[in-house]
Amino acid sequence: MYKEPAASIKPGQAALVVTYGNTTRRFHPLEGDLIVLGRTPHCDITLVSPEVSAIHCVLHRRGDGWHLRDCSGGRHATRLNGRVIREEKLHDCDVVQVGSFSFEMRLPCPRPTPVVGVTALADERLTARIRFLQRSRRNLVRLALRLRRKARCTNSLPPTFAELEQQAEALRRLLRDYQKLVKEYEGRLNQLERAERELCDARAAFEQECTEQRIRLEKAEHEMVRSVCDRLAELPRLKQEIAGTCPSAPGELRRDQLQEITETPVVAAHLVRGSAD
Repeated sequence: MYKEPAASIKPGQAALVVTYGNTTRRFHPLEGDLIVLGRTPHCDITLVSPEVSAIHCVLHRRGDGWHLRDCSGGRHATRLNGRVIREEKLHDCDVVQVGSFSFEMRLPCPRPTPVVGVTALADERLTARIRFLQRSRRNLVRLALRLRRKARCTNSLPPTFAELEQQAEALRRLLRDYQKLVKEYEGRLNQLERAERELCDARAAFEQECTEQRIRLEKAEHEMVRSVCDRLAELPRLKQEIAGTCPSAPGELRRDQLQEITETPVVAAHLVRGSAD
């Protein structure tokens, strides 16, 4: 936004103000009744650009005010407030686009006819100040629109402090829940390890007891077999003794000798089986 110098435009004088484009002057007072805009150096306002024709447009003053006439036509025709025109009457604050250049029309406000006791003459300084404020307002609106478009195109704004606090509190809650779950998991793991150790101890004790029982059983079996073998080895001798003691009745045994022989169940079974045979 450019500030207008105090002596750039005379009060009550029409002018073109450059709003976009590279020109040597920012303000072009409209002196005379005919102003030619174009690329040639003979024009009143020279605009150096390939989009500007040699004689692009003409500003001429009539009885009802200033008029704008296009002289180029085609794709780069003169535009007034964004639309292509052939010839139009100009008003204050109209936007004139010539190629890549943009101007704002400044026309003096007509002075009201003073009426005694009804209308007061406006102060020229106050009027200029109001116009300047209006231009500033329009420029601010344009700047706000541009910033809004840029903000929409850019990324979203960073989170505020309150949002960061909420996110931090949520993370703290999650951390507390996680620590609680870890403690529960560790407790269950310790219980499982304790139960596993008890099971291993019980299994080891059971296996040891089974081994001892098997050893005792094997030992008892060995002793029983040895005792049976000893009894079987003594059986022929006992038969001879019984036969020598009782020659008349070899099939009959005395009661005390029979009790001595039949002390072992296995020997008695063998004897019973032999007698049956």
